[in-house]
Amino acid sequence: MVNNRENRSAVAPKADEAKDTTTLDVNKLSAESNNTKGNFLSLLNNFAVVKPASTNTGADSKADDDDIITIADVYREVRINVTHGKPIVKVQVASYRVRRTGEGDVPLDKPYAVLDAVDIPAVAGYTATATGSVNKITVTPDSQDQTIIVNYVANDQASSYYFVDDDGNGQKVGEDHQISGKTDQTINFTVTAPANYELVNAQDANQSYTFKADGNTPVVIHLKHHRASATGAKNKDVDDHRTIIREIDIVSPDGKQTVERQTVEFTRPATEDMVTGQITYGDWSDGGQKQMPALTLPDESGYHADITVPAITVTPDSKPEPVKVTYVASDQAVKLSFVDRSGAVVGTKTINGKTDQTYNVSLSDLPAHYEIDGSLPVYKFTDQADQALTVHVKQNKDDYTAIAQPITVKHGETPNASDGIKNTQDMPSGTSYAWGTEPQLPQGKTYGDTTGTVVVTFPDGSKQSVEIPVHVNSDAEDNAKKGDQAVAFNGTKTYYHGQAVADLTLNDLTNADNVKSVVWANKPDTSKIGNGTDTATVTFNDGTTTVINGNYTVTPNDSDLLLVF
Repeated sequence: MVNNRENRSAVAPKADEAKDTTTLDVNKLSAESNNTKGNFLSLLNNFAVVKPASTNTGADSKADDDDIITIADVYREVRINVTHGKPIVKVQVASYRVRRTGEGDVPLDKPYAVLDAVDIPAVAGYTATATGSVNKITVTPDSQDQTIIVNYVANDQASSYYFVDDDGNGQKVGEDHQISGKTDQTINFTVTAPANYELVNAQDANQSYTFKADGNTPVVIHLKHHRASATGAKNKDVDDHRTIIREIDIVSPDGKQTVERQTVEFTRPATEDMVTGQITYGDWSDGGQKQMPALTLPDESGYHADITVPAITVTPDSKPEPVKVTYVASDQAVKLSFVDRSGAVVGTKTINGKTDQTYNVSLSDLPAHYEIDGSLPVYKFTDQADQALTVHVKQNKDDYTAIAQPITVKHGETPNASDGIKNTQDMPSGTSYAWGTEPQLPQGKTYGDTTGTVVVTFPDGSKQSVEIPVHVNSDAEDNAKKGDQAVAFNGTKTYYHGQAVADLTLNDLTNADNVKSVVWANKPDTSKIGNGTDTATVTFNDGTTTVINGNYTVTPNDSDLLLVF
């Protein structure tokens, strides 16, 4: 079919002179709507060429009266819808001459004009698809105008994601997981951590991935080990609970053995790494330290524990040593009371021992000068307080001999009979002493020596008589024993030079209650001025005497003073 496009000229071009292909940018379409190709561009809608029923506005050129020579144009518009950019429109025109006759159009040129192939830009990640051929074509009378749309279809793309173990030095976990889509497509997908793992970031569960034209790299998703509480697990070897035990072996007084167990509990949280199975632990309870209390062991019927069981501080690693406690007999004491036949206690002795221990009373326990009255008893200590045992004894007379010693007394005094026995401390308790014959001085005597008889009566009633020498002191002897209370001058006397010395009286004495008289033995010498000593003879009421010493002072008289002037 011949298309009458445009009246070009009476002289047609040669057949092989096809017009150059014209490429039109869509932005220039309006500017080129009045070009020499005709007004067809003004009919483009949405970048497609729409041929009118007749677009020829020029006059046909006649070669002669019968033939009309005209130029036939064939248009090919290629619209390339480039992704991520503005569409590109390429318009190609091929022209050739035809003779128009009554019988039809007859091409004058052979071969016909050619439309060159249109280069379709390559877009990475996309495949171009055209609605017609964009290859090189030879135009024929049957050729039609073409509008070819070139679109780009996104290629299939593929990538993957995989997991890495951040707790395992970044080691890959499991296989790659494939994902697919189209170039520039963004897909959303959800990932689930493998068993026993969890996502490092919880938000990583929701993933978004945009496919590129090429070089789609895998998505790396970071995992951490899931850790679960293993506290109290029964089917695992979990060291989250420790019981510290102290065993106390107690041996009672009868030899029976019992064991007391003290326990202290420690706990700590345990966490299991569900990937490795490794158990990690938190801190022990109570700061890892507890007190195991002291054990109070009461006394039992006179027996007591041989050691104390103190409080101790333990840790979860403590292994307390076993403790053995043995009940041993407690200290006891018994008071032995030695009683003679009169019922009098003649001696006591304390014997120490242990509970349930027996003690054989021996002769060495008896008081001096006593012997056992019957058999020596055997005593078994109990746990009672104030334990006592009565031991019956009788006096051994052969062991006691009272020894006399002299007695000195004042005139008129009767001495104690026991004062005449030297060894009263050796006599048995309860021994008494009395004068059988009291000491008497000869008639008319108030002092001197005599004797008396002391009767010693032992606790068993037996007696001994002992003669005792007795000395009755004179007043002078008594005075000599008085010390500072003995008779003495009443101070120092002062005389004038040449003064006569008067006789002494009792008033010149002190402590002179039993003094009968006093006379100068050596008078003061007043012929000399100065100090001197004097003596006097004191006669007591019983006629005995003693000499006392005194001091005196002689001072100048009036005459002595006048001579001085």
